[in-house]
Amino acid sequence: MNTLTLRRSVILSVANFFNSLGFAIVLPFLSIYFYNSRSFSMDTVGLILSSMGAGVLIGPPISGWLVDYSGRRMVLQLGLFLRGGAFLLLAIMIKFHAMSFAFALVLLFISVFGLSFQNASDTYLTDFTSENDRPKACSWIRIGTNMGFVLGPLLGTILTKTSLDCTLIFTSSILFLGGVFVGLMCPEISSKASMNNSSSVKVNWLKLIKDNRFFIFLCFSFSLYILMSQLYSIFSIYATNHGNVTKGQIGIIYSINGLVVVLLQLPLTHFLDQLKLTIFYRLGIGAMFYFIAFFITAFCGAFHEFICFIVLLSIGEIIVLPAIFTCVSIMAAPQMTGRYMGMSSFVRGLGYTIGPWLGAVIFRNFAYNKIILWSILSSFGFIAGVGFLIIGFSYNIFRNKCQFELSGGA
Repeated sequence: MNTLTLRRSVILSVANFFNSLGFAIVLPFLSIYFYNSRSFSMDTVGLILSSMGAGVLIGPPISGWLVDYSGRRMVLQLGLFLRGGAFLLLAIMIKFHAMSFAFALVLLFISVFGLSFQNASDTYLTDFTSENDRPKACSWIRIGTNMGFVLGPLLGTILTKTSLDCTLIFTSSILFLGGVFVGLMCPEISSKASMNNSSSVKVNWLKLIKDNRFFIFLCFSFSLYILMSQLYSIFSIYATNHGNVTKGQIGIIYSINGLVVVLLQLPLTHFLDQLKLTIFYRLGIGAMFYFIAFFITAFCGAFHEFICFIVLLSIGEIIVLPAIFTCVSIMAAPQMTGRYMGMSSFVRGLGYTIGPWLGAVIFRNFAYNKIILWSILSSFGFIAGVGFLIIGFSYNIFRNKCQFELSGGA
């Protein structure tokens, strides 16, 4: 990775730090406010928070087109500024005791604006990196994002001792500052000429839908996201009710997840670079780490055993997330990177929306036998891992054939 690429990667990592920090400061305390301070029922609280899941489904397709049509830098800035404005509006709503549906609507937009930023960030990263540099560049982004999620709840704990609306005003300021930072430090790289004009949009969307290889890739990605979502749904319930883990220890387990990613993201990515594994093989191996981690959960009971689970899962996360981004950038049709990234984000949102419900159904029917329970759930990772390895094998054959034909069949 050359100096310019490294510098741009670090700058984009800082921008992602602003985005995740602004979200993580207040997210853990919103449900407490809705339930304790406003006395909303648990069902109402669930519906309010689920509106963010709807944003995950709505935001990526729209922002994907906008990133390709209007430019990466504009959507990066707009995402942060609008998200900051939404948090400021949320503070005003808390001050004047707004209705529950109003909170749901604002949280929907907060989710859409955050995903728009993320889509623009992924596409912008693609613009200034080569295929070989992308896993390492994406590792920098992962570090910035995770640092925001590590520091955010700590800052939120301190700030909410004053009031939640003041905390939201501080959060809004963080995001506005991030928007200014992007404006100063992230110049537009793709020219308008390289982006799609409005007359080609319909044709290119049809091209994306008919991309069979990308569709198969998304199907296996969806299977993996189903499993990944269990970390934030079924796992905590299982560990506290069927394992010897307290609620406080659950918090430590999740903190270890973020810490392992921050500490090992760059070293492990460098190690994989040295092994010269192709990106699809990395993705398959990472999915297998998820499969193994969730499968051995059936044999975990003590706190230290669940730490082994989270370390294995974190290694899988370190491998998988940069690899998914890189795979999408490789498969994206010319001038359509934003829309490909948007569709990938949509599938991720779909997986994280359906995954907890599906996990709950499986848990309800097979909680009596933990081996069957975790065998079924972990199989989603195994299916994804095998699928990615097959895609990688076929991709290598295709690439080698192209190289052979270009060399004249010698």
